[in-house]
Amino acid sequence: GLRAWQLCRPLLDAGHEVTLVTFGERPVRVSEPPGLRRICLASGDFTDGELLNEALAQAQPDAVITAGSYQPTRAACLLRTELPLWVDLPGDMMAEAQLRAESAGDPGLVQDYLSILAPALARGDHFSVISHRQRHALLGQLGLAGRLTAQGVGHEMVSVLPPAVEPAPCVTRGPRPHGVPADAFLVLSSGGYNTWCHVQTLFAGLERAMELDPRIHFISAGGAIPDHCEGAEALLRQLVGRSAHGERFHLLGWQWPEDLAALYAESQLGLNLDRRCYEAELGSRNRLLDWLRHGLPCLTTPSSELARELCDQGLAMEVSAEDAEAVARRIVALARDPEALRRQGAEARVTVEREYSPQATTAPLVAWARCPARAPGSGQDTPNPEPDARLLQAELRRCEQQLGAVRGSAAFRGLRQVSNLLDPLRRRLKGLKN
Repeated sequence: GLRAWQLCRPLLDAGHEVTLVTFGERPVRVSEPPGLRRICLASGDFTDGELLNEALAQAQPDAVITAGSYQPTRAACLLRTELPLWVDLPGDMMAEAQLRAESAGDPGLVQDYLSILAPALARGDHFSVISHRQRHALLGQLGLAGRLTAQGVGHEMVSVLPPAVEPAPCVTRGPRPHGVPADAFLVLSSGGYNTWCHVQTLFAGLERAMELDPRIHFISAGGAIPDHCEGAEALLRQLVGRSAHGERFHLLGWQWPEDLAALYAESQLGLNLDRRCYEAELGSRNRLLDWLRHGLPCLTTPSSELARELCDQGLAMEVSAEDAEAVARRIVALARDPEALRRQGAEARVTVEREYSPQATTAPLVAWARCPARAPGSGQDTPNPEPDARLLQAELRRCEQQLGAVRGSAAFRGLRQVSNLLDPLRRRLKGLKN
C-alpha cells in the first residue's frame, strides 16, 4: 500500500535491507529495488500467528516496523519476539471504530478495534501517527495503557509522519469519458466512499451547482470499500438515480492508476467533503495530496490537519460540508476562471512534491532505524501484552458474523431445501441397508 511504500523507500535509500511482508496478491513489478526482499502471504494470513512467526524467523530482522493501522497492528501483536517494535498508526483506530460501528449498525465493532489497539499500546517501543492532533490523542491512550512510566521521562515515543506522495508522471490528456462534453467543467472525487464522507452535501452541492451552471459535470473515480463501508456509495447512487441531472453524474467506479491519472488530467477541480467527526479531526486525507501532485486544484473541508495546512498555505481551497448552497456557489465561482485554477494547481504541485515526499516525511523513522531499541521500562509497569485472549474473542465474533451471513444467503437456503427433498430417499436407502 501507499503507507508501506512511504516508510519502506527512505529506509532503502538509507542503506537498510528491508523485508516487506505483504498480504494479498503480489504486486506486479519488473524488478524490486536493491535491498528489498518480499514475503507475500494470503490476505487472511494476518490473523495466523504461526505463519507470521515463520515469516519473522525467515527474515531475521533487527527490528519490526508496521505500516498501516488495522491489519499490520493486529499482525505485529501476534509476533513472539522481543525485538524493537515501531507501531505505525496513521489515523486514530478508535475514532475509525466509532464510525465503522455506526455504518455497520454494530456497536460491538468498537470492542473489536480496542482488542487490537490495546496490546499494541502495551508492546510498541515507538509509535508513528498521521498528525500532531493524533499524537496528542495517542499520548493519552499510552497514559491509560500505563506506558508513561518513570523510566520514560524525556524519551520521545510518538513521531508524526504525515502522508507522502511520489512525483506524478506526465500524463497526456485523452478523450473525455463518454457523455462528457468538450466544454464541461469537470469536478472529480476519487478513492473510497468511506464512513467519514459527507455524501448528502456532496450530492446536494453538486446538484445545485449543475442547476446554476449547465457546464458542470461530476466524475466519481472510486467506490464502495468491501467489508468496511459500502453504504455511502450506495446512497450516492440512489440520490443520483432520482436526480433531474443524473446524466451529468458519471459514476465510473474504481480505476486503474494510469486511468485515474488520465481522469485527473481531464478534470478541473477535486472535491472532498468530510463529516464532522473525530476521525476527520485526528486523521488525514491522502487523496488531497494525490490530486495536488497531479496539478489538480482541490476544494475541501478543512477538517483534517493536512487539509487545514494546505488551505492555510493557499495550496487548497476550503468550504463547509454543512452548507450545500455554499458548496454549489463556490464550485460555480471557480468554474468561471478555469485558467486561474490551472495555474494554482501547477504551483501547488511543486510545493507538494517537495514538502510531502517520502524522504521529507519519514526522518524520525530513518533516525530510529539507525539504532532501534526497546523503549525505557519495556515490560515493566505495563499490563500483560499477551493479546491472545482478546484477539481470539474478536476473531470468534467475526466468524460468527460470517457464519450468520452464510446461513442467511439464498444459496444456503436453496441447499437446505434440496437436502430436505433428499431426506426421504436417504431414509429409504438406510432401510434397505438394514
